[in-house]
Order: sequence, then C-alpha cells, then structure tokens
Amino acid sequence: MDYNSVTLLKKLFDKCQENGDESSSDSENEREQAFGPGDIKQPKKSQIVKTLDNPLLKKVNVDNTIKSMDDLEKQQMNDEELLDTRKHPEYKITYKQAVTTEDIYLQMGLKTPATASCEDMIVEVRIPDETVGIDQMDLTVEEDKIELKTPIYRLKLMLPHKVNPQKGRAEYDSTSKILKLTVKMNREYDFVNF
Repeated sequence: MDYNSVTLLKKLFDKCQENGDESSSDSENEREQAFGPGDIKQPKKSQIVKTLDNPLLKKVNVDNTIKSMDDLEKQQMNDEELLDTRKHPEYKITYKQAVTTEDIYLQMGLKTPATASCEDMIVEVRIPDETVGIDQMDLTVEEDKIELKTPIYRLKLMLPHKVNPQKGRAEYDSTSKILKLTVKMNREYDFVNF
C-alpha cells in the first residue's frame, strides 16, 4: 500500500467519525457527496512517473535492507559475482574408491559400484585459454564448495557431497590445461559403507 492510499483511507475514516458525531439530520445530498470507499483508487500513471523521477521520493524496500555485517559481506560478494566478466570453465566430477582383492575377486567387502562406496571425489576443471601457471591461480576448497579464480576463468562450484578440505591435493597439467582436484569425501554414514 502506498502513501496516497493510506492518506485517502485516513480521510475516509475521519469523514465517518465526523458523520457519526453529528446529529442524524444530515440531508441525503451531503451523504452522497461524502467521501466513500469507491473514491479510493490507484494513482494515475502521471503521478507514478512523477514519484519515480523524484530521487527524494525513492521507496526503500524493507526486505532488502542490510541488517548485519554478514549480510553486507554476502551482498558485496553477490555484487562481485554479477560484475565479474571472467569465463566459467567446464568441469567434470567423478568418484574414486579404494578396492582390494577381497572386493574384486572374493566379494567379501561391503563395497558396491555405487558412489556411496567411494572415498574420494575428483573434480577436473578444463581451462584451455589460461596462460598463467598454477602459482597465479587462486584455489579455495571448503566443506561444501570449491572456488577457482584465474585471470581468465572463475568457477564457484557447490559440491554434491561434503568433503574434508584438509585431505586433498591439486595437480595441474600445463599441456592439457586441466586442473585436477582430489578431495576426501566426508559423509555422515561412511562407517556403514567401509
């Protein structure tokens, strides 16, 4: 509800109170001329344009206001991502499990070919146009995401499973321009599968 609608509603209530306080000897013509619910309507388009053109009458959306420093940091990070013009590289996620002869030949282990029995997640990122080495790439591995920043590419990848950021390794093949990350998965029910 905008300001004009609120003021019109206030006028309606004020008229009703005045009519209720006066004696009932009012004529029918005065009641017809009184302000009624049908008189409340949307402002005309010309009024809307005038309020939008005036920077002093700018509306503030209460839902989008920043309430804490965390919200401010998140808003700044979102703004950076929107303004970032770097390319998004292609990536591929595969899984790896450590199998022994018991698992393959005797089938005595609890492992299955499913990804639930895999210990490691391998993320291969193709960055074919990149000219810098691994020392100028910024790689951040967190429990639920991987972020890679290079001069040409930027990847922010939410992982399908939680990983242990302390147990992992990264390899960069400069001839094929592929960055290979191997990280240990950290799942709640791993004791059942292993």
